[in-house]
Amino acid sequence: MSQFEASHVERSATITLLAPPGKVFPLFEPVGEKAWAAGWEPRFVYPQDEEAREGAVFKVEAESGPDTIWVISRYDRERHMIEYLTVKYDTRVGRICVEVAGGSEGTSVAKVTYTFTALTEQGNALNGSFTEDHYRHKMHWWEKAINHYLRTGETLVHHE
Repeated sequence: MSQFEASHVERSATITLLAPPGKVFPLFEPVGEKAWAAGWEPRFVYPQDEEAREGAVFKVEAESGPDTIWVISRYDRERHMIEYLTVKYDTRVGRICVEVAGGSEGTSVAKVTYTFTALTEQGNALNGSFTEDHYRHKMHWWEKAINHYLRTGETLVHHE
């Protein structure tokens, strides 16, 4: 019997957003993300008022397999920082950290870091496909979608 060896991958990128941190940061909270991320539908387990806070737990429906469980592990509204832990028991555990800082001329800079550790061979395969190129494309899309929302108030539909 072969022994499973978990892969671990971390990707980080910085995106520039066309509004100050006070306006940008709420767009990275679970409910705020719905404004710009087409199809993002968190279902809160706790708290019932869906407020972003440390310890909040929600689920996100998966295209196949079990839902992903999300927990806000760190939250600092004043410092514009939020960190999520994610668990999809049949594949991998993740950590997503977003830190928003003021940029020049009323803009913001958001540093977004994803870290995944595989729990299964399927998780190893997912980690293998989470390349620098894939992540750069994902963050480019985030920057485009969030800035579109900030300019128009509308959600940009993602077509790949």
